[in-house]
Amino acid sequence: MSLTNRVGLLAGFATVALSGVAVAETPATNGDAMTQIAELKKELAELKAQQGDSWLTEQRAAEIRNLVQDVLADADGRASLQSSGMTAGWDKGFFLASPDGNFKLRVNGQIQFRYILNYRDLGNNPQEGVEPDNWKHGFENRRTKLAFTGNIVDKTWTYKVQGNFSRGSSVFQEDGDGGFSSTSSGGSGYFNLEDAWVQKDFDNGIYLRIGQYKAPYMREELVSSARQLTVERSLVNSYYGQTYTQGASVGYQGDQIRAEVMYSDGIGRNTSSSSGNNFWGPGSQNTPWQQPTTEWAVTGRAEFMAAGEWKQFDDFTSWNGEPFGLLIGVAANWQRGELGGLNPGADSPDQQFGATADVSAEFGGANLYGAVVYSNGNFNGSSNDSGNSQWGIVAQGGIFVVPDTVEIFGRYEWADPDTSGVDDLSVLTAGVNWYFAKHAAKLTVDFGFTFQDFGPVYGNSGAGWINAGDADEYVLRAQFQLLF
Repeated sequence: MSLTNRVGLLAGFATVALSGVAVAETPATNGDAMTQIAELKKELAELKAQQGDSWLTEQRAAEIRNLVQDVLADADGRASLQSSGMTAGWDKGFFLASPDGNFKLRVNGQIQFRYILNYRDLGNNPQEGVEPDNWKHGFENRRTKLAFTGNIVDKTWTYKVQGNFSRGSSVFQEDGDGGFSSTSSGGSGYFNLEDAWVQKDFDNGIYLRIGQYKAPYMREELVSSARQLTVERSLVNSYYGQTYTQGASVGYQGDQIRAEVMYSDGIGRNTSSSSGNNFWGPGSQNTPWQQPTTEWAVTGRAEFMAAGEWKQFDDFTSWNGEPFGLLIGVAANWQRGELGGLNPGADSPDQQFGATADVSAEFGGANLYGAVVYSNGNFNGSSNDSGNSQWGIVAQGGIFVVPDTVEIFGRYEWADPDTSGVDDLSVLTAGVNWYFAKHAAKLTVDFGFTFQDFGPVYGNSGAGWINAGDADEYVLRAQFQLLF
């Protein structure tokens, strides 16, 4: 029995006793009643002394309940003044969204920390009087990216803004002839804008996109750097592939076919090398409208998915349990340079043409990929008016030896630069992926070597291959990747 009930019962007994006194009105009865009241008072005092803490606890609990109710009532009142009803959480990235999902902002990031060990056999061509330095090695933050994606108005209006803290920086400056020149400085860590586009989707599978993004050309470049099979994309892709450009495109995606055509300011190589006759130029990433290197450029790509699901081909890995998938793609790019752009002395503009075809197959734990690319550059007004024809081939594959955890892979690439005095590219790369949480946390280690002298045309320090000298070259790369 609680203290409150017991006190009430004692008070009731006292009341009855006092009533008895009033009725009897005899000295004896009055004395007995007073004695009972004294005993009741004594027992009440003992009960208060024994359960004083409980009495205070009950009072404190009641006060806390009242306080919580007041706070909740105040919070409800404040929330009622807000019309957003915002939601937040995790859905392939941290997000903020309206209750109906028509407005959404998702934040993602990518970190790739890498170690490179490079060896070149410079014994045949050392600098005069200087001992050749055959070994180069070190760490770098290869990629540190932040991306903001989502939709506005409704789910058919989507957008993406992505930037990368660069290894170096390329700055375009106006030269004295009204053109632009590019300068580079390493280790700057500038936050460079990559993607910045808006897209409108229609019910029939057609979409329109405007802004800055990668032209729809080589599949290896279109697959995110976070979802490659090896540490870095191939040197063939670096030389013949596309960088970011600015323009507009129309596309279509159905159950088995998707295609996109883009009109842009032109694409440039994803490499620091400008050697060879078929140099595409600096591209048009983050450049003003009056940049004179390209008059126009048209790029188109079409894909046929013979089997599987589209989401399977967002990467080059085939996870265990996935269905068989087969994707065939073709693409082409044709662009015309501004007169006096890359070739100021020419009497007519330069023209560039490129085409590529690729096949991707996934077997639920194993994968294969192959691509061929052709490029022709016609530098009118130069010593090579007829242009030159260049070819490149990439073949790679991987298989899980521990389901969805340990994957071994290999890649071979070959290219003919069609340039006098420059050997063909011939490189073999092999390695292993250790997936801790699929692509979100993985360790990749690979080793590559050349079968013949590695000339300056295909060098790319971002891939670990040094762009200097004709020598055999060996590269060991280790990279840890984290996505959030």
